[in-house]
Amino acid sequence: MSSHVQLSRRTDEAFHVFNTLADQVIRSFSPRNILIVGPVVGLLAEALWDRGVPAYLEYFEDSTLEDVRLDVRAFCLRDIGSAPSLDYDLVIAVCVGTWEEHSLSVTYEYLKRRSKTVLFVDLEGVQEVDHAESPLLAWVETLQSAGLVPETAFDMQSALIRVLLTRYSGEPLTAAHLVDFVKMRRLSSSLGRTLERAEKAETEARRKSDELSHAISRIERLQVEALQVQSRLEDAINNVNLARMLQAQGSMSPQARDEFRRSQEMVQRLSNDLQAVYSSTCWRLTAPIRVIGRQAPSLTRAFRMVAKLAYWTITLQLPQRLQARREFRRTHGLK
Repeated sequence: MSSHVQLSRRTDEAFHVFNTLADQVIRSFSPRNILIVGPVVGLLAEALWDRGVPAYLEYFEDSTLEDVRLDVRAFCLRDIGSAPSLDYDLVIAVCVGTWEEHSLSVTYEYLKRRSKTVLFVDLEGVQEVDHAESPLLAWVETLQSAGLVPETAFDMQSALIRVLLTRYSGEPLTAAHLVDFVKMRRLSSSLGRTLERAEKAETEARRKSDELSHAISRIERLQVEALQVQSRLEDAINNVNLARMLQAQGSMSPQARDEFRRSQEMVQRLSNDLQAVYSSTCWRLTAPIRVIGRQAPSLTRAFRMVAKLAYWTITLQLPQRLQARREFRRTHGLK
C-alpha cells in the first residue's frame, strides 16, 4: 500500500495515486475550483490543473516546493489563509494518519469557512494492520462536534489512499451510527487489501502462464529442430556408406569422390548441430517433460491443453476460443 514517504516523492506510484485521486474527485464533485490545505502535494495540484480544475495549495512552513512543477508553483502558497478568498467547491485537507499535531494551526472552523465540503486525505494510506477503531472513532466524533459530519454513503477507497468526506451543517449521526461507520470503513479497507492481493495474484498467474506457454513452444521447436537435424544426418550417413562401398569396389568416379568428401563434411557438421541441441540448457531443463511425454503422450496433451485454457481464461480469450471451436466442428459436421 501507499505510504507518506512513497507519496512525497515523484515516483511512478505517486503519479498513479494522485492522478487516480484527481479523476475520482472530478467525477464525484465536478468542482469549479479546489483548495488544498496541508503538506505540499504538488502532484495532486498538477493533476487537477492538467484536468482543467483550478487548484490552490496552502502548505505548512516546514514544507518545500522543490519537487513541484514550475507552472504550478505560483498556486502553492506558504502559510494558511494565503489563498484567494473564493467560494471553493471543495477543500482537500491533506493529513498523515489523522488531522493532528502539525495541523493544529489549522482549525476546523477555518476549513468550514473555506468550503462546506471538506475531503480529508490520509497520505499514510491503509496499512496491512489498519488503525484501531478507537482513534478513528474519536476523530470522527471530534469532526462531528466541530460541525463537519462524515458522509457515510461516500466511498473512495479505490483511490489507493484513505479518504473521509465531511459536510458542514449536515445531519449529525448518532453514536451507534458513528461506531458502525468506523467498522464499515475497516471492513472496506480489508476488502480493498484482499482485492489488491487478488489482482497481484492474477498478474503473477498471467506472467507464469506466459512463461509456461513460451517454454512449451520452445520445447516443441527444439524437438522439431532435433528431428530435422537427425533426419538429415541419417541421409548423410547413408551417402557416406554408399560412397565407401563404391570406393571398396574400385568403381568410384572423381565426381563420386567429391560427393563422398562433401557427405563426410556434412555428417560432421550435422553431428555438431545435433550435439548443440542436446547440450543446450533448455533441452536439459525440459528433459523430465520429454520423459513424461514419451511415457504418457495423452498426459502431455492434457497438460498443454490445461496451460492453454489457463492462459485463455486469464487473458479473457476463452469465450471466443470456445465459440471458434464450436463453429469449426459445426462447419465440418463434427459432433
